[in-house]
Amino acid sequence: MVAIVFAFAGLFFGIKSLLSGEYFSAGSSIICGGMVATAVTLRNFDVLSSNWWEVGACLCTAVSLFGAFAESPALDMERQEIQNEIWQQSAELAFGVYGTRVLATEVTAEAENLLKSCAMQATLDLQATTVNAQKALYLGPTASLLEASAELTSKPPPQDCLAAFANFNRAHPELFIRVTRKHAEWLRRHKIIG
Repeated sequence: MVAIVFAFAGLFFGIKSLLSGEYFSAGSSIICGGMVATAVTLRNFDVLSSNWWEVGACLCTAVSLFGAFAESPALDMERQEIQNEIWQQSAELAFGVYGTRVLATEVTAEAENLLKSCAMQATLDLQATTVNAQKALYLGPTASLLEASAELTSKPPPQDCLAAFANFNRAHPELFIRVTRKHAEWLRRHKIIG
């Protein structure tokens, strides 16, 4: 029964990652689930020091580590460029050019909220990459599945820069024409704009 739970967990997290477009994370989850389910089925904990476990753990670590970098928003240079442009333009909208405000008060307040969402986004993206790389290096197959389960119950992260931009742009599309035209293909591909 426990083996089925671990196999199902690996498959569940693999499918969840696939649906998010995180293919390496999906592969890692499926490998980890299969390894732990096999170890539990064999009911021989000497298997944890066997060659096949070591090879599987190395494979799981390699795929996870590669995924931590390949699927990282911090290393998507166009994403970082877009977020930086949104941050700069939202600062201009919130505080005006040279301190002269030209927008309605509620639009200025929305631009300030967008500015706050985008100001630290690059740092948060790098921090998430570092945490994911550390998890890939130091968590084994069993701990990886348990950690993924714990993440399901954690509260959702605050709205990121691009989600805040999508909401702002829906309400005021005329204010970010320069960004939406310059990066239209990327923004459409990631479903930020329609």
